[in-house]
Amino acid sequence: MKLLLTLLFSLFLFYESDELILLEQPTINAVAAFEESKNGKLIPQSSGISYSISPSLCPEVEEYDFAEPVKYARPGKDMPPLDISYYYSKSDSKVRCVTYTVWYPQDGSLADKELTFYQNLFEITAANFSKDLGQPDMIEREFRDNKMRVKWEKEEFLLTGSLSSYNKRIRYVQRWVDQSN
Repeated sequence: MKLLLTLLFSLFLFYESDELILLEQPTINAVAAFEESKNGKLIPQSSGISYSISPSLCPEVEEYDFAEPVKYARPGKDMPPLDISYYYSKSDSKVRCVTYTVWYPQDGSLADKELTFYQNLFEITAANFSKDLGQPDMIEREFRDNKMRVKWEKEEFLLTGSLSSYNKRIRYVQRWVDQSN
């Protein structure tokens, strides 16, 4: 019963709408309106701090000159926010990669939540993405190491997700496939 209540609580309070991601490759200018519709709050860029993304997550970083990512936080009630980073190419302003991250809170605000809470949250986010994308093409669960992975491969983009208790985060990475090649 406790598990069911946790799942229902998470489902109704964490994400306020069904469409969590942009399905068509946007330009960075289109992102603001989308995030506003999701109650996303722009995270101001810190002066003197530069952000990058690993080529292992987004191989496009080696093909394009990326601008500093635009970052948003989508609130969750009694839950950590979803941090979103949009990585886009300077030349055409097309978003090439997006990271969606839920960090385990370091301040102890959700210390009473167990790892199973995050495993449930990972399953719920995967289920929500499945509403728009269909069933995942790959699901891996390594309960011994507290790792979970999921992947959708679409004609236009690839979306992968992972939960790692070692890194203390849930992360989804979306990247668009270059259709011009």
